[in-house]
Amino acid sequence: MVKDINHIVICETVVNIFINDGTFTHISLFMDEIKSHLNPDIFFCTSHPYIYSYRILYIYNYFNGRLALRLKGYNNDPVIISRDKVSKLRAYIDNFLSHTLRV
Repeated sequence: MVKDINHIVICETVVNIFINDGTFTHISLFMDEIKSHLNPDIFFCTSHPYIYSYRILYIYNYFNGRLALRLKGYNNDPVIISRDKVSKLRAYIDNFLSHTLRV
């Protein structure tokens, strides 16, 4: 199920879908095809070969206007958000918080 997807990575010509339980599977679709089937409220494309679900543990400033994320279920490497994607990520977080924190 889509809710079980942690992140998607294209490695050479193979697309790997990593599941929340730590397993992964290969899929025979192009990355653009996969992106067209994913809900942008749940998944965020950081760069061409990577798509992450929004399982953010914490965010911190990186350098040169970029952000770094630590994600639940992802390895210890930070996910770097480029300057051109920072505003999109902030808009998502603002939208998420406005819906979550309604009284």
